[in-house]
Amino acid sequence: MNAADTALSLLFRKLHPLLEDAAHALASRAPRKELEKLHVKLVKARLVAAEALEKALPEIGDEALAEAVAELADNLQPSGESFQESLILTQLCLEDAPGTFLPFVPSPDEAPWMKRLQAFQVLLQDPAQQAESRWESLDPELGEMGGFDE
Repeated sequence: MNAADTALSLLFRKLHPLLEDAAHALASRAPRKELEKLHVKLVKARLVAAEALEKALPEIGDEALAEAVAELADNLQPSGESFQESLILTQLCLEDAPGTFLPFVPSPDEAPWMKRLQAFQVLLQDPAQQAESRWESLDPELGEMGGFDE
């Protein structure tokens, strides 16, 4: 698996399901505690993804791909943002990734993450599902540093 494939796999197999869990929790009016747990899971998953991408950097021969992977790793690195901010930042990474990484994947149609990517792109055709609109109903203070215990 090359670095672009790894990036898309991390985004659509590891992080995308957490966005969907959060959307489901919001739609079902989950209690604050459940949302806080989801925030912790998302932060941990973003950290793992960022570390995996950083680890792959020395092996990337293509300068443009290395730059894109480094930027994605930086964007996924948690920095104490609220749950709402974390969801928006994560979703923006998913929104941008196909245009950035698909050109570097030799056989994207055969990739195990492709169905999720395609479903996500269909979802984005509804403006209400784009990052900021999708998560605007979430309390912006939920999960701020010091706002809950991990």
